[in-house]
Amino acid sequence: MKLCVKNLSFSYGFYSQLFDHLSFEVEEGECLFIGGANGSGKTTLLRILAGLQDFSSGNIHVERAGKFFSRFPREYLQTESNGLFCHLSAFQNLRFWLDTQGQKVNLDTLSKEACEWGFTNPFVFKSLAVKRFSTGMKKKLSLMRVFLSEAPILLLDEPLNGLDETSCHLFFKKLEQLKERKKIIILSSHGRLGLCEKVISHKLFLSSFEEARRVE
Repeated sequence: MKLCVKNLSFSYGFYSQLFDHLSFEVEEGECLFIGGANGSGKTTLLRILAGLQDFSSGNIHVERAGKFFSRFPREYLQTESNGLFCHLSAFQNLRFWLDTQGQKVNLDTLSKEACEWGFTNPFVFKSLAVKRFSTGMKKKLSLMRVFLSEAPILLLDEPLNGLDETSCHLFFKKLEQLKERKKIIILSSHGRLGLCEKVISHKLFLSSFEEARRVE
């Protein structure tokens, strides 16, 4: 399976072209890094890929076994909104999102994952409302939500924002595991992530939208 973006263009108006005829492919088990300055279009591109933003022209589809699909499951981690219900506990949030995807909720699996991310106190994980969490705790919970998803495509907008050093190391470990599970991962960041250069290898490395425009 691979995600194919062909000649994608987006503008807010005649004088506000963010990208023009942008094309790339990401195959399963690969991670694509999107770089660029503030306002260059990183979040807009991810929102388009997530199906939350219309685009001016082009085509986005998944190719699988020689067939093409314009509709496909994906998970999106927004840079600002973490997709969390603040009145619910961490466990209740995860159970809700997994239920909506038809995934079976395994308490042992969730508890093990929570401990890895530092939620070692059962009360904090199962009972404390998320509105009481720090920014870093909310980001870790939202990453758990995305990483536990069975969706084949993960879109991560500035996933390292709010994470401490230990959590950043765990994030990269999880990223490697997702690659082994044949996930397609697309992420943005203000700084280059060396791991993505290795994963992309001879495929595509987007360091700026100026380079992206030259990719055919």
